Amino acid sequence: FKITNSEHMTELKEKFRRMCDKSAIKKRYMYLTEEILKENPKVCEYMAPSLDPRQDMVVVEVPRLG
Repeated sequence: FKITNSEHMTELKEKFRRMCDKSAIKKRYMYLTEEILKENPKVCEYMAPSLDPRQDMVVVEVPRLG
């Protein structure tokens, strides 16, 4: 929530915490780092046109994962 600037959404944060507790998920992994999100702020905004930045990230990052 800190990475996406959503700390103020406490109800949603609690909902995710309950979902993880009930599904026995111990750790949630997220590939998007703070650095990537700061370079592409539209990815974090609700209803922002973020398809182009996401596709640009895919071109660079997918070969690294493989």
